[in-house]
Amino acid sequence: MKKKEEMKAHKKKEEMRKIERKRQQEEKEAKKEEEMRNREIEEQRKKEEEMKKIEEEKEKARKKEEEMKKIEAEKARKNEEEMNIREEGKERKKEEEMKKKKEEKKDGQRRNEKRKNKIRKTKKRNPEAEPEGERKVTPEPLPGQVPKQAEEPAEENDVTQQNDTGAYPANTVLMLIHNKESHALPKLSSSSVLTDQTVRTLGGLFDLAFFEERGIYKCEMNDIALKRVCTFIKQNRIDTI
Repeated sequence: MKKKEEMKAHKKKEEMRKIERKRQQEEKEAKKEEEMRNREIEEQRKKEEEMKKIEEEKEKARKKEEEMKKIEAEKARKNEEEMNIREEGKERKKEEEMKKKKEEKKDGQRRNEKRKNKIRKTKKRNPEAEPEGERKVTPEPLPGQVPKQAEEPAEENDVTQQNDTGAYPANTVLMLIHNKESHALPKLSSSSVLTDQTVRTLGGLFDLAFFEERGIYKCEMNDIALKRVCTFIKQNRIDTI
C-alpha cells in the first residue's frame, strides 16, 4: 500500500513538475513574443521619427530654396533698377551735352555774325584801306632827277598807331580767358575763329581755361597756351647789357 501511495505521490509530483515546466515554457514564450512586439513597436517608432526628420529636413531645404530665390529675385530687381538709373543718367548727360553743344554753336554763330558785321562796317568807313601785307613801293627816279627822300614818320606810341592804322604792334598778345570747365571748352582755337585783320597783326592770340573754384587749372588748352607764351617771350625779349 505504501508503495502504491508513494508511486501515486511520485506521479503527482512528476505531473506537477511537467505542469510547472509547461507553465514556465509558456511564460518564456509569452515573454519572447512580448519582447518581439516591443522591438517591432520600437523599430516602427524609430522609423517614424527618422521619416519625420527627413520630412523636416526636406521642408527646411524647400524653405531655404524659396529664400534663395527671393534673394536672387530681389538682387535682379535692384540690378535692373540700377541699370535703368544709369541709362537714364547717361541719356540725361547726352541731352545736356547736346544742348551745350547747340548753345556753343549758336554762340559761335552769333560771334561770327558780329565779327562779319564789324568787318563790313570797317570796310564801309575805310573803303580805301590797304589790305594787310601790301606795302607802298617808292618809284625809282628818272635819269637826272633828284630822288625824293622819304619822309620820316612822326614817333607815335603803340596806342596811336593802333588807332590810326587799325593794327596792333607785333610785340602785343591777346589772351582770351574762357570761364568754363574742361568738358565745356571750345574745340576750335580763337586764332582760327577770329578773322579780323586788326587781330591778325597781333604777336599772338592765346586761349586760357579758367574756373571760379579752381582758377587757371591744368588742361590741354592751358598747356598749349603756356608753351606758346614761353616761345613768344623768348622770341621777343630784349637783352640788356
